[in-house]
Amino acid sequence: MLSIAYKGISIPLFWAALDLEGNSTTGERITILKRVLQRFGVNRIEAFIADREFVGKEWFDFLIEQKIPFIIRVKGCFKAEGIQEEGKTRIDTLCKGLGRKKILNRPIILWGLPLYVSIEKKKGAKEPMIVVSNVTFRNAIVFYRRRWEIETMFGCLKTRGFRMEDTHIIDADKIERLLFVLAIAFCWAYRIGDITTKEDPTPIKAHGRLAKSLFRRGLDEIRQAIFRNVLLEEFRKLLRCFICSQTGSYAI
Repeated sequence: MLSIAYKGISIPLFWAALDLEGNSTTGERITILKRVLQRFGVNRIEAFIADREFVGKEWFDFLIEQKIPFIIRVKGCFKAEGIQEEGKTRIDTLCKGLGRKKILNRPIILWGLPLYVSIEKKKGAKEPMIVVSNVTFRNAIVFYRRRWEIETMFGCLKTRGFRMEDTHIIDADKIERLLFVLAIAFCWAYRIGDITTKEDPTPIKAHGRLAKSLFRRGLDEIRQAIFRNVLLEEFRKLLRCFICSQTGSYAI
């Protein structure tokens, strides 16, 4: 699945249900990303963000060839040139003596490709955060953390929201159709939550987070309108989100 990072959550754009276990192939990733390029163009992509399962020379070659700025997490055991004077060295070698300092935009050669590595080792973390990019970012580590927004979206589609896994559907084509419906419902709920919160701010708890997420706020509004007798005019207000917003760049 490919989505747009937006206000702490991701908006689903394109997806494909694969009839296999494990990760997608490079070809499958290229196919879905080409759909994005055809629909939006490369200039509207602020950064392409992906976890360390989505790596490889062929994949990186494609992203660089298409001039897509990316920030992708990599494993510390990967060997790169430019770390020591000669030969290839494990990237996590750079972590020695790092302490709480960060490494930002350190030039390296990985799989024969000129990239930049950024590293952060937080106190108490099991392992350092290591990401590579094809262009320099002010702080690639901070930007990369927005990848978690897609996990938040999955939570809304599953356990914390629509519970799509309870359908027990296994047919790939039916799963894609179900996701189409849920994507619309998800965007509707999130947008209503966004609008409602601006009109009636949600209380903030002691830990600094909202008492209810924008998605939950919107979903509750829609549920109440459906399961209780409301005036048609009131229900029409829930369709306010289907208004085109201004264009801009996105992190996907």
